[in-house]
Amino acid sequence: MDIPCIPEDYKLRREAILKINEIFENSKATLVCDRDLMSIDAIDLSLKARETILVVAMVCDWNLRAWTFLEAVRGRRNIFILCKNNTIVSLRETADIVYREGHIDIALLLLTTPHLLPVRFGKEFKMVGSSIASGFMGLETGGSLLSHREASRPGDDIVIWSLLLDDKVYKSAKKFWKSKVGQSIFTSFLLSSAPRLKMRGFRWAPSSPTAQLLADRSKGSSYRLLAYDGYDSSAGLITKDGFRASWLMYDFTGSLIGSDFFSSRFKIEMEPVEPTC
Repeated sequence: MDIPCIPEDYKLRREAILKINEIFENSKATLVCDRDLMSIDAIDLSLKARETILVVAMVCDWNLRAWTFLEAVRGRRNIFILCKNNTIVSLRETADIVYREGHIDIALLLLTTPHLLPVRFGKEFKMVGSSIASGFMGLETGGSLLSHREASRPGDDIVIWSLLLDDKVYKSAKKFWKSKVGQSIFTSFLLSSAPRLKMRGFRWAPSSPTAQLLADRSKGSSYRLLAYDGYDSSAGLITKDGFRASWLMYDFTGSLIGSDFFSSRFKIEMEPVEPTC
């Protein structure tokens, strides 16, 4: 539970945040208290009740908030769900039973929430980096998983992002990215509607992992361009002067099929750059 662990007093809150990874990682259990989950009657713990718990756990507010996402990642060894009438249910046991006996489509959906599934760290991960072996994740993975999860307070998103990578806490996006100089990141990760820093050499860098809403005037609606980890794209290097990477470019020619559509749709005149494409 995060409420008893994170006090409102600024100094005490800062001290608690510095230890939040340690608190949840070393806790005997992580108890999830969510209004939707607490409305589920799980006294008999039938297969249907377990399936309901899993489905609700994947879409409830607890799973869509940034802070609770961090807590789930760090405490996923032993997560328990508080249901109706103070019934406590093991998420690990429930996932295992549904996987073996329940609907396969529900079990498959669990693959979209790996942060809720228990994993082994340490000795089993001798061949990977020390940070991953300790249960942390890469910058792009953390940023993409926070892309649609908002934090409760301004600046908390960067704090949470940094805590997903290691135990070093950054409250400023500028300091966060300056600490990454000399490291590489995948270029496709940057293709999102996340806001950017307004600082020379770092205008490409997200000032928050959370994707902003973009207005679609033609449809009168809004949408988000969510980030993804970009692991299938080329990597670029973060330098103090900017982000250096190789970028692919494609020239549209007037002889392409559908070029008339593009010309009328975007009110532009397309001329062939070369005789052939």
